[in-house]
Amino acid sequence: MQKQRLRQFGIETAIYAAVLIVVRLLAMIAIAVYARWLLPDELGLLDISLAVQALLLALGALGLRAAIKLFWFEDADPRAANTTALVAQSVAASTLAVGGMILAPAMSAILLGGEARFVVFVLASATVPFILMQDYTAGMLRVVQRPWSFALVVVGTAALQAGLGIWLVAGQGLGAEGILLGGLAAQIATALAGLWLIRRTLSRRFSAVSLRSMLVYGVPLVPVDLLRWTTANVSRIFFGFYGLLAAAGVFGIGFRIGVLVLVATQAFELSWVPFALSVGQQQDAPALYARGALMYALLVGTITGAVGLFAGELTTILAAPAYAEAAALVPLIGLAHAAGGSVTVLGISALVTRRTGRLSAAVAVGAATTLLLTIPGIGAFGAAGAAWSLLAGQVVGAALLVALTRGLLPVPYNWRILGLIVILTAGLCLLGAVWPAMPILVSVALKGAILILGLLGLGRATGIVGREDLRRLLRRLVSQ
Repeated sequence: MQKQRLRQFGIETAIYAAVLIVVRLLAMIAIAVYARWLLPDELGLLDISLAVQALLLALGALGLRAAIKLFWFEDADPRAANTTALVAQSVAASTLAVGGMILAPAMSAILLGGEARFVVFVLASATVPFILMQDYTAGMLRVVQRPWSFALVVVGTAALQAGLGIWLVAGQGLGAEGILLGGLAAQIATALAGLWLIRRTLSRRFSAVSLRSMLVYGVPLVPVDLLRWTTANVSRIFFGFYGLLAAAGVFGIGFRIGVLVLVATQAFELSWVPFALSVGQQQDAPALYARGALMYALLVGTITGAVGLFAGELTTILAAPAYAEAAALVPLIGLAHAAGGSVTVLGISALVTRRTGRLSAAVAVGAATTLLLTIPGIGAFGAAGAAWSLLAGQVVGAALLVALTRGLLPVPYNWRILGLIVILTAGLCLLGAVWPAMPILVSVALKGAILILGLLGLGRATGIVGREDLRRLLRRLVSQ
């Protein structure tokens, strides 16, 4: 039974990974165009407006996106609970969007030093209800195990957003406003499509009882979302305060390349949370959680190490020379994403036992660490200070979460193997950060060999690759 469930979980993870790879590929194509048409200052302006948008998203969700994943399985009337959560979230998000549009001139004056570009905050705020609706419907399609419908919504959003953004920037000569306008149009279209696709999971009944129960579960997660916003976006706000729009643009490119790691973390999370909650009452749940943690470490560690090692080449391909400094940021940001994503895996016992306050506490300490380091770090070191602060906060939060949730469920983590994976991943990222300049083909060949050797060594240390397997591989290489 355990192997069958893990096999199904692995298949779903692979499907979601494929979807997210396409989404990230589309995003990378778009950012490659933006990074050649827009100067770092303009891209920095975009990122500051998106940081404000992310804050409104964290507030508007009300924790209901997470709550419905559990209450769909436990509520007496799951369709009514689903309708209730969607309506409540939409009302909250729309209210915040109106408030954001009203305050747009004030935000522009505070963060940009003037009101000339306040339209970016208007567009960013207006998009919030539609992003949340699209995300909610996509999440429900995961819960009811409709991966192809999920792919239609998510890939459709990414394709429309990239296509409209590129057309408005490269074809119509618009800057940050063009990217945000394209995003608004794409989110409206796919939110409505997603709503139609989940129509059979909805009912005409609004349940106040279910709403209260879901809010009791979800509202404690709102501070978690806010703290995650602090971790991921506070640097962009301080770039604005310090007047470092160009540094914000460079950091934005490094952040987007590092986001390649999120293809793995998000794909894993998309299938992990519904799977983990669905088996929470089984006797073998702790063993399944331990296997899940090992799967996460192997998948995300490999991708993080590869992205960090090839950071220079990725930056050269995707961005103009004005963004060259971003290459040194990519390994740090990739490690930060990997550590941040581990919270979902290592903190699953808090979700299953409904001790979400411990999850909030760990994320709070991590966010506070990022914030306290970001304020002086950006002023002294610019974009590099922001990257190091992000990494420090994510590592502190993940470590504290392990300590706070250790006694909730007897999960038999294999810390020796997990530690080896972490060391190898960090080593590859460090090597990528200090790699000397050389011809790109030579660099790629050497790094490729190092990556393969590192993975083989890890496979041998963890028992995944046996001694005889290595001998056969070496004999084959020598014979060729």
